[in-house]
Amino acid sequence: MAHWTEERIAFGLGLLGGLVFLLAAFLALIIGSVDLASDRLNGTLAAGSQALLLAALGALGGLFAYLGYHEWRDRPFSAALLLILVAVIGVMIGGPGTGALPLVGAMLVGLAGILYLLEPMKRAARYVTTA
Repeated sequence: MAHWTEERIAFGLGLLGGLVFLLAAFLALIIGSVDLASDRLNGTLAAGSQALLLAALGALGGLFAYLGYHEWRDRPFSAALLLILVAVIGVMIGGPGTGALPLVGAMLVGLAGILYLLEPMKRAARYVTTA
């Protein structure tokens, strides 16, 4: 447990949140297929567009979590803001009518963004207290 840094936990939460978004997208596709089989075109189109948006959010959440841990390790603030933005968009898309999975994914991605913000906040606090 000594090797569990904020960045590593944020990376894990971001990937998990992205996977939850992708699972929600898969379930939306299944619901759209059921709607298509029962001749409800409006439900099919709504579920298909929701699945597309959730898949994009899942991919973006996983991508920004990866970038924050590997490529942008010296710029965690950028990864944090992008992850929080993905979480906010996920909450807007995953309102009360879509089930709990998009909201859980948004919560996990948002927590990853907050954890990525901890290191820049520590540096800023150190700078303010020493100045």
